[in-house]
Amino acid sequence: MKVDEETCSEIVVPVLLDKIPEGIRLGMTRSSKTRYQEWTMEEMLEALREELEPREHQVTSFKGAYGNASTRKEQKEADDFKLRTARRQKPTTASALHTNQNGDKKKRNCVFCNGSHVEADCENVKTVEERNNMI
Repeated sequence: MKVDEETCSEIVVPVLLDKIPEGIRLGMTRSSKTRYQEWTMEEMLEALREELEPREHQVTSFKGAYGNASTRKEQKEADDFKLRTARRQKPTTASALHTNQNGDKKKRNCVFCNGSHVEADCENVKTVEERNNMI
């Protein structure tokens, strides 16, 4: 089957252009020196190469600067995850007040009898009336 490139290009180029993502296709057609409706296969491939090479270079530069994230959105999601994880590891204000520098719980004195136990375990002041009178 002998088909010349010009005839083949008239059929294949529009089909291939339709398969290329819109953002890339717009960049290809915008920067072209010739009308894209008249492209040969070679001209279309050259326009595609000229559009993709800078994009690939940008992505590899971005990966080098930001680890494995290939887009700003992925980097933002990774940063947000790290921030949420870091927040979970920090003690809350209430727990920080009840721990000493070693991280051990402080021994609290009972507010009713000043004994070395928590209020719920107080044996000296047992009734609600006695506890209310002390407050």
